[in-house]
Amino acid sequence: MDEVEKKLSYIKTTFEIDNLSLDDSFLHMIIKKQRKEMVSVEKPFYEKWEDYFIGTTDVLKNIHNISDKSSLSKYERQMSAERLSELYDTPYHYEFSKEYLYSIHGYLFQDVYDWAGNIRSVSISKQQTNFLDPNQINNFLDCVLKEASENITRIQDKYQFADFLSNLFVSLNYAHPFRDGNGRTIREFLRQLVESTQFDFGSFEIDYSKMNKEALAFGLSCNVPMYITTEFLKSLKSISRQKKISL
Repeated sequence: MDEVEKKLSYIKTTFEIDNLSLDDSFLHMIIKKQRKEMVSVEKPFYEKWEDYFIGTTDVLKNIHNISDKSSLSKYERQMSAERLSELYDTPYHYEFSKEYLYSIHGYLFQDVYDWAGNIRSVSISKQQTNFLDPNQINNFLDCVLKEASENITRIQDKYQFADFLSNLFVSLNYAHPFRDGNGRTIREFLRQLVESTQFDFGSFEIDYSKMNKEALAFGLSCNVPMYITTEFLKSLKSISRQKKISL
């Protein structure tokens, strides 16, 4: 698989894991696009649940005031996919910090939401899972990422790396820092982590298409990392060199 195919597979899969679809024709179109200008907007603070929505509708407020939910969903998928394509090609210097995680979300969703890159200010849940209280997000992520930056230095083999990634993935998902777009942001954060890390026993890239989506969802719903360690183990592919790393 060449770099273009890897890129297309990564973008498509990271959306499919969240049950979001992208047309193949659109995917092939965005890889030919030139980088767009950065979007700069005033960052508001939304205090209450209803503050995130347009009036009394269930449509999230957005930069272009798109009031149709289906149209907004399509626009968000397309714009975030374009920005994800840009990140895939961009040299980066990975950081174990909440600020770096927030910056990825801000980059992916800058064309859609004025709160892109800002943590949520309201409590959220999904099915049976209640995510972290918004007032605890910053401190929780500081602790999780500090511990991760220390633990990664003790990893001795590929299985331990997969176990490390599954624990970090579950913790970041539990934090669910953003009002929307958590899954895509976290997966990009982990992709960069994997590709920027070199061990004595080798270097890796991550292929999310090798994961079983149902097993991944089950592990996250239970907040049990051991249930998804096997999925990360399947997704880690040895590479002979680092790519796109700015040192």
